[in-house]
Amino acid sequence: MKLVAAYLLASLAGNPSPNKDDVRKILDSVGAEVEEDKMEMLFKEVEGKDVVELLAAGREKFAYAPTGGSAGKTADISVHVVRTTRLLVSYLCFLSNSLENMKV
Repeated sequence: MKLVAAYLLASLAGNPSPNKDDVRKILDSVGAEVEEDKMEMLFKEVEGKDVVELLAAGREKFAYAPTGGSAGKTADISVHVVRTTRLLVSYLCFLSNSLENMKV
């Protein structure tokens, strides 16, 4: 999640195509460990794709994620994770759209 967050922060800061060094700098600035294997996987997934389109696709996928109905503590945690992720994706989409509208 921290890699995705750093990638999105770099993008929201005006970099239309963040690279590994950009993500590494952001994570280093807050003392977070960079997991190279996970970063490789992230960049394979986002290669050649637009951040706004990725956010829209992610938001669409979470619209159909289950949010309840199961019993037990694991189910409660899953519900919390899905709801939190939905909120985060919605917020990032809002920020992304706001920044797009601000461009001259």
